[in-house]
Amino acid sequence: MGKQKENKTHYFKPGQSGNPTGRPKGSRNKVGEAFLRELIADWEVGGAEAIKQCRLKDPAAYLRIAASLIPKDFGSNDDDSSLERFLDQFTTVEEINEFIAGIRALGTAEKRK
Repeated sequence: MGKQKENKTHYFKPGQSGNPTGRPKGSRNKVGEAFLRELIADWEVGGAEAIKQCRLKDPAAYLRIAASLIPKDFGSNDDDSSLERFLDQFTTVEEINEFIAGIRALGTAEKRK
């Protein structure tokens, strides 16, 4: 095995490919692109309703999803105070519902101004 390592004649030269024609352009992404097209089409039909149903039926999941979309460093330079740590304090659906109600009340009060 040591002699094989020393004999490098079987290696490709720099810039030379073992498959000069390569894979067809875009072929790796065809399935992913098709999936995204279908997902977008479905989202346009029922996405807003899906969000609403998630919020009403499983507020904890709703907040986890929202938190996952917000950048980790959102609104803070302090590593100890992230949005995820903030959301971790909620242990029951009732606590989450109270938090959501509080946010709604703030929004309603702001609209009245």
